[in-house]
Amino acid sequence: MSFQENLKQLRMESGLTQKQLAKKLKIKNYTVYDWEHGRSLPRPFDILLLSYVLEVSTDELLGFDDPKVQKKIKEHLESK
Repeated sequence: MSFQENLKQLRMESGLTQKQLAKKLKIKNYTVYDWEHGRSLPRPFDILLLSYVLEVSTDELLGFDDPKVQKKIKEHLESK
């Protein structure tokens, strides 16, 4: 699952709208929309804030806990 899909799913599971999440993060409303639609990516500090607000690890937020993602990372690092 992509970061965008992960973020949207985790936000919805938390019962938050994009506007509510933006307010908690103290960012502009459209920023969450942009993240969820792949128009931009959060800064490293925003990833930490998202993880805290959504009560998930950064690995879960970024999809690193997904075996498919781990496999792609391993293949990438092992390729020449």
